[in-house]
Amino acid sequence: MSYRHVIITRFSVRFNMLTEQQGCLFSPKRLDRRMRVFKTICLPSILNQTSKRFYWVLLIDQKLNDKYREQLEDLTKEHDFIRILEWKPETYKLSRIDWLADAGIDTNVNHMITTRLDDDDALHADFTKLIQEYYKQKGHKVNYLQFITFPTGLIWMAKRGMNPFKMPFIALGMTLNVNVKNVPVNVYGFNHAHLKNSYKLRLKNPPYIYKWLSSKLKRTITYRNFQLKNAMLSIQTKIPMYIYSIHGENDSAAKYYAHLFRNGGMYPQQTVRQMIKQFGLNWSTLQKL
Repeated sequence: MSYRHVIITRFSVRFNMLTEQQGCLFSPKRLDRRMRVFKTICLPSILNQTSKRFYWVLLIDQKLNDKYREQLEDLTKEHDFIRILEWKPETYKLSRIDWLADAGIDTNVNHMITTRLDDDDALHADFTKLIQEYYKQKGHKVNYLQFITFPTGLIWMAKRGMNPFKMPFIALGMTLNVNVKNVPVNVYGFNHAHLKNSYKLRLKNPPYIYKWLSSKLKRTITYRNFQLKNAMLSIQTKIPMYIYSIHGENDSAAKYYAHLFRNGGMYPQQTVRQMIKQFGLNWSTLQKL
């Protein structure tokens, strides 16, 4: 069975053209900070992946300043698996997979695996390797779709430190494996908050995903053929599989999780130094953020 694995990252992209505060989104101060975080946390973790059999699509906005476009191009030009694509809201629909072809990715495959990653977060070096090993073992049998999540990770707050973090069906690293013929959508076709609720209520009929499939795909999918309990896989690991970063550019998250850092980071500095090596991160540059 053939497949493609694509990690999708949005770099300051407007998706709600009416309500998005463009002035804030594209302000030099914000973008300078965002670029530093991207280069320090997100980019190294992708370049450090032990399996390179995947694509990384960086979506950029049509109004992104040339200064930042050129920086992204310079950072990624030596890596053919990284594709920069200007988002065209009048043409593309985020939930679909057909627009991936404009990034030079062949979508004529049996299965499409897509992973969600924000531009300020990190994935463990073995993330893509584990996803692809699972596909070879069981994922190639998926007839409709299957979500994969790693709930165990780390949370890092600038100037505070690092703590353990665990959240079922966290958006960070959420992965969707679909049978392209039956379900031509990517991981952004679903709201992760709804998925968490569906996971808790997965024995009830019909759950959120079942209703979504029936309405969006405009075809009849019987619950007998689509079992939600088999479509939502939470893989428990002893090692943290992601780093969720909190900094000045995501203040809402900082307020929500500030209580975790009342006494600073739980892990001592030497432990953090060792842990971030698994993500390809550098301690000295991380400390400067």
